[in-house]
Amino acid sequence: MNIIKLKILTLIDKLHKVTEVSSVLRMKQPTVTFHMRSLEQEMDMPLFASHKGRVVLTEGGKAILPYAQQMVALEDEIRKTAADWAARHDEKIRVGADHYSEAYILPEILISYSNLNPEAVFEVSVHAGEMLEELLVKGDIELAVYQEGNPWKGPYIKKTVLKDRFLLAHGAFHPMNKLKEASPEELNKHRFVYSRTCPLQLEQMKLWSEQHDLPLSNTLGLNSLEAVMTAVRTGQAVAFLPESCVIRHEQGIFTAPIPGWKQSPCTIRTACHSERPRSEGSQDFWHYITAYSGFNA
Repeated sequence: MNIIKLKILTLIDKLHKVTEVSSVLRMKQPTVTFHMRSLEQEMDMPLFASHKGRVVLTEGGKAILPYAQQMVALEDEIRKTAADWAARHDEKIRVGADHYSEAYILPEILISYSNLNPEAVFEVSVHAGEMLEELLVKGDIELAVYQEGNPWKGPYIKKTVLKDRFLLAHGAFHPMNKLKEASPEELNKHRFVYSRTCPLQLEQMKLWSEQHDLPLSNTLGLNSLEAVMTAVRTGQAVAFLPESCVIRHEQGIFTAPIPGWKQSPCTIRTACHSERPRSEGSQDFWHYITAYSGFNA
């Protein structure tokens, strides 16, 4: 007995229209009708009848309906169980990251983990923070790594990977490099560059300017942090950059505390969805990344 025939029986009882059943099952109407007749032949009794333009179940159809519903529900449960098992045993560890974390936080962790687990296969995708949250909800990624901005609300488990801070960055030939100590007013005379892919960077600049009641007008948005660093190295612009980004990865850029700025730590977090199954590899990587101490070495 084909389970699709039993699905048709349950849907006829609910919808009473062959056209609507065919739409739900994405079948052609003659195919649905064929399965209805085939089921009647298997049961050796009429199961369907027409009544005032509607298709209804006969008494025989109603008699087997509860068993059909149980079998359809059981098939749904089997498929769900199989999907959950497949998700837990997926060979790929599906990680989503924002642009900053993908470029400056994840590479070191991924290499370190892969050295210990050569069989690990990662699928890393890069998205803005709000998109990462949506992908977690859909199950398209198993965990996210991101600079925390607006807090995520939902059934997530979140852990801190790194506590960072923003520094003032400038090139060797920039006028700021000649000053032992600069005031916010002096700093605001120079051009600021920022990355459009790192919203927290622009947010920090705005908070700083508002705190000192300074107009933030001489700014230039670029398409990546790498472009920002190139602009800073030329000595023609300054930027607020995460310390981990500059200290660990860049040469030719000088840094100093941001004048007159008492900031909260910039936190890099990893998050997973508490109500979705994760592969064994993903669970192992989750424990590894939350315990990773390389950034403090």
